[in-house]
Amino acid sequence: MRKIALAAIAMASIVAGTPVVGFVPKASAAPVSVDFTALRSGTQVTSQYPGVSFSLYGGNASGAPEIAAYGAGLSNSPYSGNYPTAERLVATFAMPVTGVRFKFSNEGYNGGNYYEALDSSSNVLASGALNGNVANVSYDLSGVTGISTIFWDNGFPGHANNWTQALGSITYSVTDVPEPATIALLGAGLVALGVGLRKRHV
Repeated sequence: MRKIALAAIAMASIVAGTPVVGFVPKASAAPVSVDFTALRSGTQVTSQYPGVSFSLYGGNASGAPEIAAYGAGLSNSPYSGNYPTAERLVATFAMPVTGVRFKFSNEGYNGGNYYEALDSSSNVLASGALNGNVANVSYDLSGVTGISTIFWDNGFPGHANNWTQALGSITYSVTDVPEPATIALLGAGLVALGVGLRKRHV
C-alpha cells in the first residue's frame, strides 16, 4: 500500500510538473491599492475593485457610497458626501485579507468615531478610534490576518445628519491560496492511487 501511495505521488508530481519536496508552495496575491481621492466627485463605488465590495449601513441614508465632493475619498453618503449620511461605510472582502492599511478623514467628530476589522465569524480582530476632525490620517492593520470585513462608524447611530467621513485609500492582500499545481498534484495523485488499488484487487 505504501509503495502504491508513493508511486501515486511521484506520478502526480510528473503530471503536475512540480518536484515533490515537502509541501507545494502557496501563491501570494499581489497587494491591491486603491486611491479614492483620485476619483471624480459623485462616482459610485460598490464592487469595481478586486475582491472587495463597499456598502452603507445604518443611519438615514441607503444606496451606493459615493466619492465626496470635498475631495477626501469614498464617503459614508450616497449623495457625494452630503447629508443625510449612513452610520457606517463597510468594506466586505470576498476572501480573508491581510496587509491592510488605510487613510481616513473625519469631517466632523463627536468622540465616538471608530473602526472595526472582523473575521468571517464576525469576531473583532482589530478596532480603534478614528482620530478627530483631521484629514488623511493613516492606520496600519498590516499585522492582522484573516480580515473579512472592515467598517468605519461615525458614532451617531440612528441620526439623520450623521457626521460625514471618507476613506481616502486602502491597501490589502488576499490571504495565501494554493498554487494551481497543488490542485493538479492532488487530483493526479488520487487518480493514480485509485488505479493502483483497483489493479491490486483484480
